[in-house]
Amino acid sequence: MITENKKLAFTANAQGYIKTISSWGLFLAVLGFIGALFSLFSVFVSFKMGIIKGVLSIVLLGIQFMSALGLFTFSSKVKHALEGRDNSSIDVAFKGMMTYFLFILISMCVSFISAFF
Repeated sequence: MITENKKLAFTANAQGYIKTISSWGLFLAVLGFIGALFSLFSVFVSFKMGIIKGVLSIVLLGIQFMSALGLFTFSSKVKHALEGRDNSSIDVAFKGMMTYFLFILISMCVSFISAFF
């Protein structure tokens, strides 16, 4: 089997879309960090209600913080990658997006499971 080294190039329109996505991603990441800060305050209240609720609140806080961090990584790295046309930065950027989606998936699963308890 012969493999060819094909490079994927983003068109000007695609670069514009990615830049817009990164701007919205940065906005959502900042909202996620603010939400994590509010969740931090609710952890103290949860511990007063019980140790299990407190630990669950800490786990959810960690998931929320890590997802916001992944989205922030994507947003900041993709802007630098597009400005400098750096392929390694675009790899790191999309890895951050993958981390964001992974933690959103985990948080959805935890939310669904906790709805039954």
